[in-house]
Amino acid sequence: MTDIAHRSYSAPQLSLIRRTVAKDTNQDEFDLFIEICKQQGLDPFKKQIFAQVYNKDKADKRQIVIVTSIDGYRAKAQRCGDYRPAEEETRFEADAALKIRRQPMGSFVRSCGLQVRPGQGVVSRVGEARWDEFAPLDDAEFDWVDTGETWPDTGKPKKKKVAKSAKKTLKEGNWKNMPHVMLGKCAEAQALGGGGRKRSAACTSKRRWTRSTWT
Repeated sequence: MTDIAHRSYSAPQLSLIRRTVAKDTNQDEFDLFIEICKQQGLDPFKKQIFAQVYNKDKADKRQIVIVTSIDGYRAKAQRCGDYRPAEEETRFEADAALKIRRQPMGSFVRSCGLQVRPGQGVVSRVGEARWDEFAPLDDAEFDWVDTGETWPDTGKPKKKKVAKSAKKTLKEGNWKNMPHVMLGKCAEAQALGGGGRKRSAACTSKRRWTRSTWT
């Protein structure tokens, strides 16, 4: 296994990272992001890792999420020294019953990441990603319903979305434009990041990703 090369960043590089892949972070969040980049040996300039801030305008709910991209997973696996990419294409399988209940695809995919173990030949690691678990689906039909509360700054009533049916739709973005590519990335990440032998963090991450992770 190749050791992590902890890199340093110049002031102009830090400023560039702050304006691009971590543009919504405050100073503490940005410092945390840079430290994780160094510890994990991932390069934000290569889009291997980036930072997302949720509820950035709500101090009580604000949360930073450090995201490892599929290229970051591949870089970690490559450092193991016993990894090679899958030779077979991603396989998609459709679930007809699921497609009826949840539009638009109702399918899942399996993808293999391969490890070469000395003296043991080639061992396959299979990752599986289900459409309804990873795709950013939203209610296709909904009503805005009063919650009985009001916003303290404006006095206007608070409302929430209530689904009118079980029908789902995709949000705009990569998942809508190239769904098979996005689902394939999720399956590959499961193959690279889960199961198999216990390895150092320099090799693979054990974290299980949610549907909003992949871009």
